[in-house]
Amino acid sequence: MKIKGLDNVRRRLPDHPGHRLLVFPATALSCGVLALLLMFWLETAARVSTGVQVLATLEPLMPVVGPLVVEAIGLLLVVSALTGRERLVREYGRRRAYPRALMRGATGVALMMSVLANGLLPVSALPPGPPVNGLTTLFSTSFLVLLGAPAWEVYLRAVAGGIHILLAVLTAWAGFRTIGIDYVVVLYVYYPEDAEVQQHRIYSVLRHPIYYTVKLFARGIFLLYLSVYGLATCAIAYVGIRLLIRAEERELLERFGDDYRAYMERVPQFSVPLRRLKDYLLFITGRGDRARGDSTDSGATTGDTPGHDRGTDAPARGQADT
Repeated sequence: MKIKGLDNVRRRLPDHPGHRLLVFPATALSCGVLALLLMFWLETAARVSTGVQVLATLEPLMPVVGPLVVEAIGLLLVVSALTGRERLVREYGRRRAYPRALMRGATGVALMMSVLANGLLPVSALPPGPPVNGLTTLFSTSFLVLLGAPAWEVYLRAVAGGIHILLAVLTAWAGFRTIGIDYVVVLYVYYPEDAEVQQHRIYSVLRHPIYYTVKLFARGIFLLYLSVYGLATCAIAYVGIRLLIRAEERELLERFGDDYRAYMERVPQFSVPLRRLKDYLLFITGRGDRARGDSTDSGATTGDTPGHDRGTDAPARGQADT
């Protein structure tokens, strides 16, 4: 399967020909797996070392502390890739700056995604045995169970959470398919002259369609468990993506000024208005990617966060997405 935009990425990474390009996803994936293992260890250390009282005391905090630290590190890496262009180019030159930014950004995204992956794991059912602290069990128990709901409430949670997670996957797939990998990996932050005009109706529905994926996934985790830990994972992921968007849009406002500010006032950040639900559903099913006619949005984009092209709800040239 041909990946849209991959040829453009290869062209701007001449020092990584052929399979050497895989060093970026391989490194990011490795860091994400290591972060996931670290969070798993923190959450189960008390169950392994049952005689260590301090671990037992801290056990209820670990499902929150671990993801919080990993999310913060990931966020810092992504923000540095998005906003550190001038410094990196000044120090290394543009040819060497972009690979460094790509490595930071990809690793940061992998860390942030590992928090969501960790949130899917049921805290109370992790091996090698049940929690040693009663609070851990309490915080991982569904609110509905605590309120005395019947046993079939688990099916309601599974359906509600599953729908949100499925929508997140479909949105992510539609975003990559529509936007292209070159726009997602911040290529046009470092090479804005290569950006091409793209017209996608989704940018009149959401300013951040790919970031919306994180919101859907995090909400799905919360609905799946309806527990304190599910709520904590949802909150950590949501705050992380909001801080990332704030950093990104600050740079976009500096670059595009009132045009982008007007666009922000018209189009929601990452909530689908009910009146535009049809357009969103067409987008995730692959039938409404491109703008059409006078009612469409047109402009140039470099990924998830659109800038603004005067007179349209449109993505603008040379900006970032992760």
